Amino acid sequence: MENLSAQLGHLNKQFETNTAEQIELKTNADLMEKRLDAASRLIAGLGSEHERWSRELQELAVARVKLLGDCLVASSFLR
Repeated sequence: MENLSAQLGHLNKQFETNTAEQIELKTNADLMEKRLDAASRLIAGLGSEHERWSRELQELAVARVKLLGDCLVASSFLR
């Protein structure tokens, strides 16, 4: 009888430990899910920024080509 009570006590303690671990793991999983959602939103936002940056890079390349001519035209009016 004492052996069964000892086993039951041990199993109850194990159950409590495992339940606490389960709660901690669920809390961590919820936190990781929130972080994953935030990271997904950030990546989606940066995707649109990539398009904008690509357009600006093309515009700067065109402006760089025109810069020399603009400087020559401006210098012709100096004197």
